[in-house]
Amino acid sequence: MMISYLGASKKHQAESIKPTNKELSWNLKQIWERHKEIKKDKIAISTQKNSWKFADKFLNIVDCKQESVNKVVDTLLKHYSPSTMKRALDEIVCATNAWAKRNDIKNPWKDIK
Repeated sequence: MMISYLGASKKHQAESIKPTNKELSWNLKQIWERHKEIKKDKIAISTQKNSWKFADKFLNIVDCKQESVNKVVDTLLKHYSPSTMKRALDEIVCATNAWAKRNDIKNPWKDIK
């Protein structure tokens, strides 16, 4: 399940939040926290309480400075089943996709699933 941008045009999505150079050096947890901040008024409360809560737990377990997607997934597999992980990882990938788009860069986390 991926989060939609609730009908916003692609141009509007890209222009709505301007990136900073500092944002380019953010780790996975910082990207996730910024995404929640930006989307909190646009995403259903039930999604925030359920899927976002899982993503928060996951990011508290992993070393968010790890650059290897495989290391992150391996760490999570020690604690959760793949089906449980999917929900949170979908949310995290959505956040990293938006971050990469705002910064006009390739998303290093797109294959985290």
